[in-house]
Amino acid sequence: MVKVTDYSNSKLGKVEIAPEVLSVIASIATSEVEGILAIC
Repeated sequence: MVKVTDYSNSKLGKVEIAPEVLSVIASIATSEVEGILAIC
């Protein structure tokens, strides 16, 4: 389980990550871990 921590500070603005970006990051991560690629 991933714990999400809210670091709210209105002076810093807001960062949004597009689902496509998360998909690319997940794809790269799974290709780097032995055994995961065989499952997919």
